[in-house]
Amino acid sequence: MLRKIKKAIRYVMNALLLLVAFVWYGVSKKMPSWTGRAHIMTFCLTAGRSNDWMSKMLSFVFPPRKIDIETQVFSPLSDEQLRQVTDDLDQNGYVILNQRLPEQLCERLMQFALTQEAVLRQTDGQSSHRQTGVYDADNPRAVIYDFEKASILANPEVQALLMDPTLLSIAQSYFRSEPVADLLSMWWSTAYKGTADGEAAQLYHFDMDRVKWLKVFVYLTDVGKDNGPHYFVSGSHRSGGIPRELLARGYARLEDEDISRHYAPHKVVEFAAPKGTIIIEDTRGLHKGQHIKEGHRLILQFQISNSRFGAEIPPAPIATSEDSVLARAVRRHPRMFSGYTLNT
Repeated sequence: MLRKIKKAIRYVMNALLLLVAFVWYGVSKKMPSWTGRAHIMTFCLTAGRSNDWMSKMLSFVFPPRKIDIETQVFSPLSDEQLRQVTDDLDQNGYVILNQRLPEQLCERLMQFALTQEAVLRQTDGQSSHRQTGVYDADNPRAVIYDFEKASILANPEVQALLMDPTLLSIAQSYFRSEPVADLLSMWWSTAYKGTADGEAAQLYHFDMDRVKWLKVFVYLTDVGKDNGPHYFVSGSHRSGGIPRELLARGYARLEDEDISRHYAPHKVVEFAAPKGTIIIEDTRGLHKGQHIKEGHRLILQFQISNSRFGAEIPPAPIATSEDSVLARAVRRHPRMFSGYTLNT
C-alpha cells in the first residue's frame, strides 16, 4: 500500500512539474533545468499520454497553415497520398516514402562526407578527449563519425532538404499542427567494433527530446543486412505501446531479448534498403541501428517537431545570403524554422 501511495505522489508531482514547465515555455520560451527529467518521467508513468495531451494543446494554439516555400526536392503528394502516409504513421509509426533521393544528390552528399572532417564518437566505456578526422573506409578509428551541424548546414543540398515542403507537409498532417524544422545530423557508422554499442544507439531505445516529432532518415549508401539496417517496433510509438515493465526502466537501452519477450516477430521491422531511401519515423517508438558487420553506412537525418519544448538545444546557425530561398522561407515561416538561426 505504501509503495502505491509513493508512486501516486510521484506521478502527481512529475505531472505538475511538467505542466508548469510547459506553460512557462509557452509564455517565456524558456524552460526550467528540470524540464527534461520531468518530461521523461511523466512520459514513462503515463505510458505516453502526457505527450498526447500536450500535442492536442499545441494543435489548438498552432493549427496547420499553408506551407509557402519556393523550392521542392520531392514531388508533392496528392491529398489522398498524404492521408495514406498519415494513416500509416498513426497506425505503425513509420513509412517509407515512395520517392527516393536522386542518385546525383546522393553522390554529392557522399563526396561531402568523404572529404569533410567529423567528430569521432566515443564508444561504451571509453573516456577520451575530443578527436576529429576524415573518414577512411580502409582504416576506421571509431564506431561513429559525426559531422558538425555548421558544416552540414553549409551544404546547399542539405538546405534544400531542410525546407522541402513535401516533408514538412507530411509532418504537419501527422501532428495536426504547424511543424518546426528542428534538428539534423549526419554520420558514418563503421565496422570498427564487432558488437552493439549503446553510445552509437545500437541497442533498442525510445527518443524523448520533444513533445511529438518525426525523424527523416535518408540512406546515402546501400544498406544490406550486414551494413547496419535500422530497426523499428511497429506500433510501439502509440500510448501504451511500450510495456510498463520496460517503461519502468526509464530512459534506458534495451537488449534484443527484451524486445522479443514483449513483441511478436512481425512487429519488428528491418529497413535494409538501397541508397536514396527515405524512412520517416516517430522515434518515440522503440528503435535501433544494427551494429555494422561489414562495410559502412552513411545517414542524413532530419527531425521535424510540433514544438521545441523539451531538451534545451540551442538553434543551429545556417550561413546563407539575405535573398536566398531559405532566407525568404524563414521570413515567411519564422516558427517553422525556429530551430535554426540565419547568418546572412
